[in-house]
Amino acid sequence: MYDNMSYSMLHEKMKKKFKLESNDRINLSVKLPSLDSMIDITDNEKIRGSPYESFEMLPYYLHNLERKNEGTVTRIKTDEEGVFEMLFIALGASIRTFVNHLRPLLIIDATHLKGQYKGTNLVAVGMDGNNQIMPIAFGICKGETGPCWSWWMSVLKEFIGDNPNLLFISNRHPAIALAVRNEFPLAFHAVCFRHLMMNISLKNKKTKGLYWKICKAYTLEEFTSNIDILNAVQPGAYHKLIEVGPQRWSRAHCPLIRYNYMTSNSVESVNACTVYKRKLPITMLTETYREMLQKWYFKCREVASI
Repeated sequence: MYDNMSYSMLHEKMKKKFKLESNDRINLSVKLPSLDSMIDITDNEKIRGSPYESFEMLPYYLHNLERKNEGTVTRIKTDEEGVFEMLFIALGASIRTFVNHLRPLLIIDATHLKGQYKGTNLVAVGMDGNNQIMPIAFGICKGETGPCWSWWMSVLKEFIGDNPNLLFISNRHPAIALAVRNEFPLAFHAVCFRHLMMNISLKNKKTKGLYWKICKAYTLEEFTSNIDILNAVQPGAYHKLIEVGPQRWSRAHCPLIRYNYMTSNSVESVNACTVYKRKLPITMLTETYREMLQKWYFKCREVASI
């Protein structure tokens, strides 16, 4: 937000915000994102705009987004009184890229909004042949619930379809599992083994290393050899892993091709890109995703043309 501001500009804003004298020294030696996360030195009405007005402008913004970007899919869900509930956006370029060129794999996750109106930001990403992240769709809802995820996934299915080769990777949130099961009955839902490991008490670094070997094993022989060792040294962790189901977290037992994607780190990286943008009003946040994707595609075209 403040990348283009000089020290003097920030100094003047801080003086005005806190009514400081001109000879007061302000220490801005910290990183600007850290400063922004602690105090808001902007005037929402003049710089960011009113959150209420942003919701009013959202339908007009989405209309023009579809008009200017062929194949773009947008949806707004409201309640019976016309109050906003959920949003779905997938740019046409991302849809065409996923359907025509990417592996049949989607990594999905959610993160919290930080603005005046709290909510949840939903994101789905794919991976290209160079193992680079490609955001496919994003959205906003009131909370990470079964109905919210199901509605959002139902819109996602409209343009990518459901097929037995499609693989989803996410954390173990029950709302995600419910949505995949209801909206993509032909697809397979695998879990991020890093999140799984966080919920299992492992004794030491050696045991943790063994756990990673089990998850990443390519062959059933390698998997069996390592999990038998885990059963011998820590039977409690062994039984918890078996209870979840090896087909959901193990590469060797996964019924579909999981490639080398065992975690949800890719989608979490996208969430990290918007960590200071999620306090913006809703229309500005959606524009942030549009701008980010446009820059990524532009850079990819530049690289491809070399």
